[in-house]
This record gives sequence, C-alpha cells and structure tokens, in this order.
Amino acid sequence: MTNFNINEFTYNGKYLNYTGDFEGAKVYAEPCHPTRLGKRQPSFVARFKYGGMNTFRNFLVKNFTCEEYFKLYDAGMTPLAILETKGYIDSSLKGDL
Repeated sequence: MTNFNINEFTYNGKYLNYTGDFEGAKVYAEPCHPTRLGKRQPSFVARFKYGGMNTFRNFLVKNFTCEEYFKLYDAGMTPLAILETKGYIDSSLKGDL
C-alpha cells in the first residue's frame, strides 16, 4: 500500500489531482506528445467549488492510502463520501454541530 505524498498533489482552479506513483496509476501512452510518453497521468481526487481543499487533502493524507482511496472512487463513491467513511466532517457542516 502506498501512502499519499503531499508534494504530488496539484490544484488547478477547482480540481485537486494526484500524480504520485501507486499501484493502478495510469501513464501516458500513444497518441500523446513525446515529452509525456511514459509519465504518470494526474488522477482526479476531488473538485472544490466553495473551498476546503486543505482540510480535505490533509485528512486524506493522514487516513488513506492511494490504493484504498482510488479503489473506492473507481467503485462509484464520491470523494466526500469516501472521507466520511473514516469520520471526516465537511467544513461547511461543522457550524451546524
């Protein structure tokens, strides 16, 4: 099992992606630009419309392995539902408790 490396996350606009090496990570293949051939493709982690990316990412890194998270995501669970399986509380709901 591979732990997340916080330095392998990229955040572009609203989207958090992970480019680390883990079992099941996809790599670029033909047809693509020659400079990308054989390099890892970014794996989508979550979309943040209203913020909260840092809290989400930190909880993810501390509580999940790459294979565990992406297996649940590929099975059809939403990113928030995956983190809630281990006790994550969305920052927008914390004020309601």
